[in-house]
Amino acid sequence: MEKERLNLLGKLVKGKELTLDEAKVLGSVSMADSCFPFRYVVRGDNRLGAWGYVFPVIFNLQNLAAKLNNYHFSSDFPKKEFEMHSLAYKLEVSTVRPEGLFNVYNVHDKSFWVAEVMERIHGKTFAELNCKSEGRSLYYLNCLNKKKDVIKKNAEKTFEIHDYQDRNVLFEPSTQKVYLIDLESWTPKQSSEVSH
Repeated sequence: MEKERLNLLGKLVKGKELTLDEAKVLGSVSMADSCFPFRYVVRGDNRLGAWGYVFPVIFNLQNLAAKLNNYHFSSDFPKKEFEMHSLAYKLEVSTVRPEGLFNVYNVHDKSFWVAEVMERIHGKTFAELNCKSEGRSLYYLNCLNKKKDVIKKNAEKTFEIHDYQDRNVLFEPSTQKVYLIDLESWTPKQSSEVSH
C-alpha cells in the first residue's frame, strides 16, 4: 500500500493526472470536485502570502502556485476567480498566468482540494514593500507606487475592481513587474462602459 501511495505521489509531482479511485488511495476527496482533474501536490504547511490559502505547487518542471478553496467561501469561489483571472489575463491585464482549475493534493492534511493553479511570482506584496522598505529610497517606493497606479487604471478600463489594496498587488524585483492578484471580486464592465 505504501509503495502504491508513493507511486501516486510521484505521478502528481510530475504533473500527471490521477483517476478518482487513485486519488482516494492518497486521502480524502470530500473537498474535491469531480469536474476537475486530480493533479498537482502542495504542502499545506508551506504558505505563500499573508492570508494563507496559496501554496507553492511541488512540481519539478514549472513554477506554479495553487490557491485552495477555503471553507469560508462558496463552492463557486474557485470557478469565479478563475473566470475573472482568465479574462483579465486574456485582456492583457497585468496578472499572473492562470493554469487552470484542479483538485490539488495537500500532503499536510492528506486531502484533495479544488484550487486555481497559476504561475508563481517570487515577489512581495506592496503591503510588505511599504512596511519594510529594506533600505529602499522613498523615491524608489514612489516610482513603484506610480507604476502600480498605472496598472490599476489600465485594468479599470475593462473591470470594476473591488478589494483593491496593497496586499493584492505583487512586485517581482528581478523583472520589475507589477501584478494584480485576488481577482475573485472583480466584475467585467459592460461594453458600453468600456468604450467611454
